[in-house]
Amino acid sequence: MNNKTLSILCFVSMTVACLNPLGKEALAGNFSRSCGDTALNGTILSATCKDRSANPRRTSLDLNRRIGNRDGRLTISGGYASTCKNVGLSGVSLQGDCKTFNGDFRSTSLNLNRVISNNDGNLTFDR
Repeated sequence: MNNKTLSILCFVSMTVACLNPLGKEALAGNFSRSCGDTALNGTILSATCKDRSANPRRTSLDLNRRIGNRDGRLTISGGYASTCKNVGLSGVSLQGDCKTFNGDFRSTSLNLNRVISNNDGNLTFDR
C-alpha cells in the first residue's frame, strides 16, 4: 500500500468517526457503550444516553413490552413480568427467576446489550 492510499484511508476513517461520534454501537445493540446511570424500576429500564451530538439525555424503556419468559428463560417475546420474580439488573444483564412449563422456577438472565440500542439518545429494542 502506498502513502497516498494510506492517507486516503485515514481521511475516510476519521470522517466516518466524526459523522457518528458514538460509533456503530449507537446504532445497533451495545447501548451501554453510550449510556450510563442505568436503573431498573419495576419493568422500566432507564439510563442517561448520549445523542449524536454527545449531549446526555435521560430515557426509559418498558422491558415487559419485548422481553418474555419461555419455559423459564428470558427471551424476546414480551410479558415476562407476569411469570418471573426477583428480577433485577446485574451490569447490563436482566436476571431473575422465571416459571417453567411445569411450574418450577429457573434462574435466568438476558444480556440487554444484545437487544437494546441507543438511538440518538433514546433506548430502543433492536428486534
